[in-house]
Amino acid sequence: TIYDPCPAGWRVPDGGDEGVWSTAKSSSSSYDRSYDSTNKGMNFSVDFGIASTIWYPASGYRLSGSGRLSDVRSYGNYWSVTPDDNFAYYMYFDNFGFVGPSYNNHRASGFSVRCLQEGTGGGPQYDNNFSTSVAENLSDAGTANSYIVSNVGTYSISPVKGNSSESVGSVVSAEVLWESFGTDDRVFKGNLISGARYENGHIYFKTADSYREGNAVIAAKDASGTILWSWHIWLTDQPQEQIYNNNAGTMMDRNLGATSSTPGDVGALGLLYQWGRKDPFLGSSSISSSIEARSTITWPSPVSSDSSTGTIDYVTSHPTTYITYNGSNYDWYYTGSSSTDDTRWQSYKTIYDPCPSGWRVPDGGDKGIWKIAGFAHTTYDSVNRGRSFSISYPSASWYPASGCRYSRDGLLRNFGDSGDYWSVSPSNYNAYDLYFYSDSRVDPMNDYYRAGGFSVRCLQEGTGGGT
Repeated sequence: TIYDPCPAGWRVPDGGDEGVWSTAKSSSSSYDRSYDSTNKGMNFSVDFGIASTIWYPASGYRLSGSGRLSDVRSYGNYWSVTPDDNFAYYMYFDNFGFVGPSYNNHRASGFSVRCLQEGTGGGPQYDNNFSTSVAENLSDAGTANSYIVSNVGTYSISPVKGNSSESVGSVVSAEVLWESFGTDDRVFKGNLISGARYENGHIYFKTADSYREGNAVIAAKDASGTILWSWHIWLTDQPQEQIYNNNAGTMMDRNLGATSSTPGDVGALGLLYQWGRKDPFLGSSSISSSIEARSTITWPSPVSSDSSTGTIDYVTSHPTTYITYNGSNYDWYYTGSSSTDDTRWQSYKTIYDPCPSGWRVPDGGDKGIWKIAGFAHTTYDSVNRGRSFSISYPSASWYPASGCRYSRDGLLRNFGDSGDYWSVSPSNYNAYDLYFYSDSRVDPMNDYYRAGGFSVRCLQEGTGGGT
């Protein structure tokens, strides 16, 4: 800006979680680093780069209240341009060896500035110029809105609406929308998917050279940049089948988006879905608290359902936007009355079903899989935060207390306390779900507003229905 103090070609750097110091360190968490008590400062070459010396002097600061110079040779404070409410982010260190790459403070404070070269930074970027000659077409095994990838490689998918052969429209480009490990670990562009592009009627993508488990979403765009459709790329080992009692059906051993089925593992939580939507939202980074998992993007704020936002067209072109309920039918889908649409998810696989090929969202209610299989009270596991139901073969089924996103505001709730699992089955303007809590409550026939963001446990197509 016209107020930036740096010379031509340089500027004040970005800060916070996405700032230069956090990005270079691959973490915004505080840490310890040896303080040079002789020269009064820190050498950050180990953290920030390969140069033998990246020297930051402990240049002190001026107090925001009085302007008095303070703590020279003890503290280093370096401004960024990035606001944090009424404060601003900065990098901090002290003579005790403590480093905070993403602190905030009053903007009236007088801190040092270390200039960033313009046009550099932003962290790793996608490399879309990869070879497609050996790409594996994942759609050959069946089209879907979610594709499982278990190995390093180059892959392609057909640009059709999930679970169908219907074209998504005139695709011009493809891009990775977001990536996440599903944890509190910092994730950068390319950590899971190194690049994506549209070519010769297919969408191609390449994994990172070192395979890591997690989730990503890839979108197809038209010439104007509007998203035509998007697909979930589920990087995990192949989920195992679990056959539920009483011919209730064959289910996956884990939640949709989970990278584990192990009790107590944060990787078992998976992703969250609004009823009737194909695109996932992040769950928690902890089995015991509602702290959103990290990803490569800043997610847009939720919007209220109305005649503009509560439509299939809107959610298709805005797959990362959570739609909170309207006051008429308490759904994200807007009708202007208490009625709603029951066709988005059904007992056969629709184009909006989020499960991989060969799987679908299960039935619920009185004829649903959890009721038929005999889900009932089991002891809540307060250590691993969930319930193990002995209703399946060859092993018990672990259901983590993966919480939810609240229908009214889209915020995470009740992680470590409640489990909420969608079915396709409508219950008036609500829909049936499996619900349990950390007390004695287990309800295989619960129902809730369809704007809620719940877990999904996929059912193998062609199985179930009871004995």
